[in-house]
Amino acid sequence: MTTLGILGIGHLSEHLVAGWMRSAEPPELLLSPRNAEKAEALAERFGLSIAADNQALVDRSEAVLLSVRPWHALEVVRGLTWRPGQSLISAVAGLLLADVQAAAPQAKVTRVMPLIAAAVGESPTTLYPEDALTRAIFAPLGPVVAVPDETLFDAANIAHCYYGCLYALMEQAEAVMAEAGLDPASARLLASQATRAAATMARDHHQEPLDETTAAIATEGSFTKLGLDHLQEREALTAWAEACRVIHRAIREA
Repeated sequence: MTTLGILGIGHLSEHLVAGWMRSAEPPELLLSPRNAEKAEALAERFGLSIAADNQALVDRSEAVLLSVRPWHALEVVRGLTWRPGQSLISAVAGLLLADVQAAAPQAKVTRVMPLIAAAVGESPTTLYPEDALTRAIFAPLGPVVAVPDETLFDAANIAHCYYGCLYALMEQAEAVMAEAGLDPASARLLASQATRAAATMARDHHQEPLDETTAAIATEGSFTKLGLDHLQEREALTAWAEACRVIHRAIREA
């Protein structure tokens, strides 16, 4: 069993821990004392240990997940002693692999970008570069997608921001159903399940172009086409695509 030290206990780490602990064979998790209140809450909830300090966490771990604020990350890494070949997995957005590697030259560095959906085993995790240990650690949380270079890692992470935007879209559909008199719980279930159903169909029928799927559903005279035509007339889908490009530019320039 891999011992995974989590260096930085924040919002993302809480969801990752929850996902690992619901899996059939979770890694042996060790928490850092950073953000003591959250670390203690997680330790109590799942029966985990908290390291005495960050160096003790590194010393006791086969792999270490770096999950701290970008402006603190390199300082934290430089202040620690790493074993030759020890796995250092960075989940710090915008921090280049070369910068982390320079801060810990003896470690073997990889980058990942999971989602909070890891808590329910539904997180796609972007990985760079391919690494068997990192893949095995994150596989219980959802599909792991490795990319061949860091430029593509940035492009792939558009999906992670897209994920966050989907909640706003679901909120609108849910609100309109509730306005029409549907109880909020049913409106939430219908909006979220419809989103999940579309995602599952797109994933499992990935050889089929999405525009063909849309055309098969939004047939002439259908209510779905009425809604899509409304969006097209207002260039809402064009704005949605541009939002993805804005996200991509910001990721590259970070």
